[in-house]
Order: sequence, then C-alpha cells, then structure tokens
Amino acid sequence: MTNIKKRLITLVVSLVVTVAVIMTAVGTLAVYFVLKSNSNDESQGLAHAYALAIQTAGSDLKAQMELVASNDILTNPDSTTEEKLAYLDAKTKSSGFLDFAIADPDGQTTNDTDISDREYFQQALKGKTYISSPVLRKTDGNIIIMAATPLSDGNILYGAISADYFSSIVGESTFRESGKAYVLDNTGTVVADKDFDNVEEFYNGITAAEKNEKLDDYAALIKKMIAGKTGTEVIRIDGERTLISYEPLGNDEGWSVAVSVPYNEIIISSYESLAIMIVILILFDAIAVLVGRRFAIKISRPIVGVSERLDNLAQGDLRTAAPMYASGDETQKLAEALSSTIHSINTYIGDIDSVLGKIAQGDLTVQSQQEYAGDFAAIKVSLNTILDSLNNIFIEIHISAQQVNVGAQQVSEGASVLSRNATEESATIEELSAQIAAITDSITKNAENAKTAKELAIKTVKDSEGGKQSMNQMLDAMDGISRSSEQIKRINNVIDDIAFQTNILALNAAVEAARAGAAGKGFAVVADEVRSLAAKSAEAAKDTNQLVGESLEAVELGKARATETSAALIEIIEMINRVTGLMKDISEASDSQAVAAEQIDIGMGQITATVQTTSATAQESAAAAQELSGQASVLMERISEMKLRGQR
Repeated sequence: MTNIKKRLITLVVSLVVTVAVIMTAVGTLAVYFVLKSNSNDESQGLAHAYALAIQTAGSDLKAQMELVASNDILTNPDSTTEEKLAYLDAKTKSSGFLDFAIADPDGQTTNDTDISDREYFQQALKGKTYISSPVLRKTDGNIIIMAATPLSDGNILYGAISADYFSSIVGESTFRESGKAYVLDNTGTVVADKDFDNVEEFYNGITAAEKNEKLDDYAALIKKMIAGKTGTEVIRIDGERTLISYEPLGNDEGWSVAVSVPYNEIIISSYESLAIMIVILILFDAIAVLVGRRFAIKISRPIVGVSERLDNLAQGDLRTAAPMYASGDETQKLAEALSSTIHSINTYIGDIDSVLGKIAQGDLTVQSQQEYAGDFAAIKVSLNTILDSLNNIFIEIHISAQQVNVGAQQVSEGASVLSRNATEESATIEELSAQIAAITDSITKNAENAKTAKELAIKTVKDSEGGKQSMNQMLDAMDGISRSSEQIKRINNVIDDIAFQTNILALNAAVEAARAGAAGKGFAVVADEVRSLAAKSAEAAKDTNQLVGESLEAVELGKARATETSAALIEIIEMINRVTGLMKDISEASDSQAVAAEQIDIGMGQITATVQTTSATAQESAAAAQELSGQASVLMERISEMKLRGQR
C-alpha cells in the first residue's frame, strides 16, 4: 500500500514537473514564435534595407549617366567624334563606369557594334534611363551590367558597369550564418547575389523549376516577386525549409530584392532556449523533490500518527492516548477530533459495560445515566428499551409461574381425589359385577324353571289327578320365584345406586377437567363416557325392576290361585291353563331378564375397564401436576433471584 508521504511527494513532484513542463513548452513555443516573428521582421527589414540600398545605387548610376549625357559636347553638332570620345573617356575614370559609348537611333555604336536588340537600348529610345540585367558583352564576352539614357539629339548614351556592382552591395549581408540577399529582374533572373556564380550563370528559378520539381515553391515565390508583391514566406527549396522575405525596388526595371536564410538557423535559437529550459526544469525538479519531501514529511507525520491510532482503535485499543500536534492546521484538528472520539467511545462503552454487568448479576432495575451525543443517542434508547422489555417479560413470567404453581397444585389435588375415588369405584364395581353375575345365573335358572313349570303345567292338564301334589310343588316353585324376584329387586336397587354414584363421580370429573383446561380434555371425555354408562345402567335397572314387579304380581296371583286350588279342584284344569299362560309369560320375561342381565354384565365390564383407565389416568395426571408444580416452584425461585422494577 502506498503511504501518504510517497503520495504527497509524488503529487508535489508531479505538480512541479507538470507545471515546469507546461512552462517549458509554453516558453519554448513563445520563444519559437517570438524568434519566428523577429526573424520575419528582421528578414523583411533587411529586404527593405537592401531594396533601398539597391534602389539608391541604381539611382546614383542613373544620375551619373544622366549627368554625363547632359553635357553639350555630346549633343553639339559641331563636336567631333573624337571630342565626344575623349569626353566620355574622361567621365569613365570619374564616374565608376567601365566605359561609355554612343549609339545612333538605329543601334549602331561608336564601337562598331549593333545594340538595337538590347533591352536597355529599347528602353532608352523610349526616353528612359534604364539599367539592364547582367548581359554578355559582344565585344569582349564579359558579363556586365549596362545603363543607357537618351541624348537630346536622339542618340543613346550607354555605359558598362561591373556585373558585381550590385552583388557587392547584397554580399555584405550578415543575416544569420548562412543568410543572404539577392536581386532578381522582371524575368526572375539573378541580377545580384552573394553567390556570384548565380549572376554569371544567369540563374533563373522559374526556368530551373521546369527541370526540378523541388523548386516549384521557389518558382511560385519568384512569380510573386515579379508581380511586385512584398512578403515573407517559409518554403522548401530542394527539400530544405527556407525563410524568404522579398520586396520590389520600385524602379522602372521591375527588380525585386529577396533575403533568404535556412529555417533551421532560425529555430536553432529555440532549441537552445529549450535546452536551457530543460536544464532549469531538471534543477527545478530536483529542488521540488527536496522541498516536496520535507513538505510531505511535515504533512504526513501527523496523518500517519492519526492513521496508526485509528488502526489500533479498529483493533479494540481504547486506552492509548491519541497523538497530539500543535500544527495549528487541519492535522491538529484531526488529532483533537480523534482524541475526542476515543474519549466519547470509552465513555459510552464504559456505560454499556456497567449496565450489562448489572444485568449479568440479575439486576434489571439499572438504567443508563450517561448522555449520548448525535447518532450514539440511539444506543441509549435501545439499551433502556431492552431493560424495560426484560423487566416486563420477567414480571409476566413471575406472575405466570405463580399462576401455574397454584393451578398445578389444584390439578394435583383434584387428580389425587379422582384417583382415589376411581380406585374405590373400581372395587365397588367389581363387587357389583360379581353380584350381577350371580343375578344373571339366577335369572338363567329362573328361565329354565319357567320352562320346566310350563312343561309341568301341560303335564298337569293330563295328570289332573295328581293336581294337589303338583299344586304343592307349584306353590313351592312360586315361593322360590318370589324370593328370587325379591333378590333381583334388591340387586336392581344396588345397580341403580351404583349408576347414581357413577353419574355423580362423572359429573365431578367433568368439573375438574374443565378447571384443568387443555390438560383436562382427556378427563372430560372419560367423564362423559362414564356418565353415559351410568345412564344406561340406571335405565336397565329400571326395566329390570319393572319386570321383577310384574313377576311378583304374577307370583302373588299364582299363590292366591294355588290356595284356592285345594278348594276348587273342579276349576283346576282351567286354572292350570291360565297358569300355563302365565308361565309362558314368565318364561319370556325370564328370557328377557337373562338378555338384560347379560347386557348389564357387559356394561359393567366396560365400566370396570373405564374406571380402571380413569384411575390410571388420574394417577398419571397427579404425577404430571406434581412435576409441573415442582418446575413452577424452581422457575419462581430463579426469577425471585432477579431484581425487577416495581417488584416488592
């Protein structure tokens, strides 16, 4: 990870280098454009100066020519040719011309040559004093410059000038190292040049461009010069960039002067300036690194200290003091803010630790008294809300535990009573079952006896003679039936009592099951079943009592009839027939009683099983209630160890 010191050094150095590079680039460009502008101005100024110099030199030559031509010797008809030549020869020595000569209007000269085809002669005929471009003289083959002016007599005075006359003027150019000035005529041919070979060769850029396409730009510039324009341009001549300033001379000959210099010599100064600026840039960067390093260390030291303290804070170090810096700037504020933050966090954590410690000790009456600033205020609100919620929850648990304890004790007591009653009822029902079994056997025997009595009655019809003995036997049988009926009635009363007690017991069990709530739903079902069985037993006992009552009435009636039998043997057959019918009814009733007794016996078996199940369930409920009561007591003891708000 890059530290802030390196980043600051990099930033400062980058900033300084960037600024320096920009300044160097701007300075170089400025120098370049200044040099270019100065070069253009200097070149154009030189061109103007040379134009003035060449124009002045030409004007002087023309003035000399006109002065010589103004002498009367040359125009006086009386002057001889010898006099004229002598005069011209004398003027040659004093005027700077190589020689003078006179030509007639036809171009015939005193030197026996014909110059009628020469430009200077033609211009002189027109009344102008004219200086020619360098020409090859016919008489000696030398390259010279000719000047001509008209004489008042119609003849033409002309004279030769050295070809390097104007070249010597432009040859003095000191424009840069390779710069030069030259003069072109109205055809683009060199009139004067520092490089005199161009004059001797009659060099013409336009003609040369026809053979060398690399001179096209130069030929175009020469055409501008021929057109009399003034300007400064950078063109390529044979692939080399060249700065050329040109200006017309304003003479009749249509000459123009140009000043040229290789463009590299102009921008070389900008290269030198660039090199100097690069050296300055390097020195400036070195100084910037040193200053930036000291600056970065001064700024980064407090930030690094604060950063390290923040790292320790992130790792849980709340004890170490924050570093302090008396810099008077933002780093001091940063360190002070960190110190204040650590102090605040320590205060908050200390308060939270104290509150949580009290909670861990079971004291829920504690409250946070520390003031929390800003977004930390939510911590205090949450902490107090948690304490309030815990207090409310444990108070409700304490109340619920008390209620559960009381309910569990009540359920336990009720289940114990129910278990004892069920056990007692189970024993009673077992005894009742045994009695009902005996009754069932008696009823079965009564049914058999009734059948036998029926058979005997039929036989009695046949054996009426033995009626008295049979009647005695019948009386005995009737007595037995009476006794059995009385016994059945007692048994039915016992069954009725059992059904009544069982109904009461089932009612009590239903009440206790209702009190027990969800835990007593099973008891309620058992109680309903027991009550249903008790109702069935009572109804069966009622039917049995009705049958027994009818049997007793029949027995009483039989006894009455039997008593009268001895007195009314005549009616025995009739009576026996009636007894036979009665015995048939008794037999059917006895069969019904036997069936009812069997049903009672089956019902008593179900009651016995139900009572046994109820007894076992009651015992289990009692055990569960006792266990629940014990757990509720333990819960109350644990809650009582805690301090709760509003607890007395």
